[in-house]
Amino acid sequence: MNRDFIAHTERYRERVHAQIAGYLAKDYPHSLYEPMRYALQAGGKLLRPLLAIVSCEAVGGRLEDVLDAAAALELVHNFSLVHDDIMDNDDLRRGRETVYKKWNANVGILAGDAILVTAYEALSEITTQYLPQILREFNQGILEVCEGQALDMEFEERQDVTPDEYFYMIDRKTAKLFSLSCVSGAILGGGSEADIRALRTFGMKLGRAFQVQDDLLDLLADQETLGKDIGSDIQADKKTYLVIFTKAHADDRQLQQLDSVRQKKKLGTDDIRQVIDIMQTVGAIDAAQKEVQSALSDARAALNRLENNEPRRLLAGLLDMLEHRTS
Repeated sequence: MNRDFIAHTERYRERVHAQIAGYLAKDYPHSLYEPMRYALQAGGKLLRPLLAIVSCEAVGGRLEDVLDAAAALELVHNFSLVHDDIMDNDDLRRGRETVYKKWNANVGILAGDAILVTAYEALSEITTQYLPQILREFNQGILEVCEGQALDMEFEERQDVTPDEYFYMIDRKTAKLFSLSCVSGAILGGGSEADIRALRTFGMKLGRAFQVQDDLLDLLADQETLGKDIGSDIQADKKTYLVIFTKAHADDRQLQQLDSVRQKKKLGTDDIRQVIDIMQTVGAIDAAQKEVQSALSDARAALNRLENNEPRRLLAGLLDMLEHRTS
């Protein structure tokens, strides 16, 4: 992560962690609160709450104005991860066993539900002036995240997903929460409508770039660095941009190879390597990298509509970091 961003936000991380810990101080029943705390202690970057805080600063707000919403955003993010891991049958998350793997799916569902309720408990502490607007944004945002996840699962049963459908899905499943983070910060910092619009667009484009980059890392990163199963998207027959592009540009022989791999119940390293080789041959990896650059360019353009101050420069540095992301 950008060094200036790390230096500036380190104390904010500590405050967000402390805020979340306060909401998870209960211990009974142990079978509920232990998995909840486990999910929140996995060492994430806290990117979404930090986006909210720096966005708030960018429009003239303070940490205290946005801290409860920042904690809520991290809680919502982790709620979605706990449930996603169950639906995707993923064994690893951030280098550790997922909640459902360590306990079971029932525990994961209940812990995820309770984490979401705790997020709304955090939101209830927001100043009354902004609470109705923030609740509308959160409700719409979480619903769109669920829509995106539903489409992601639906696409697993289809072989005709288009690039437009893919981007519609990731704009909800992933980018919406980035946008919600930036918008929440802008609202709670007292930003103008123009500020809110700019940061909404910035967050959406940042999130789109993040997800396409995530698709790339699923194939190209090493498991220890990424902290989850490499090739899990291929194993789950996820319709990523890479897969969609490859199917649209592969010849008959390559399509037969892809179909043969897809029909296997369990993929080995050689199977995943074969798929990556086909993707490289048809130009899918280069095309995905260009999509990342396009989204980052749009994000920079949106950011330039804000006042030129230190928080805005930190957000620009975050875009630079994403270009070189490895995990």
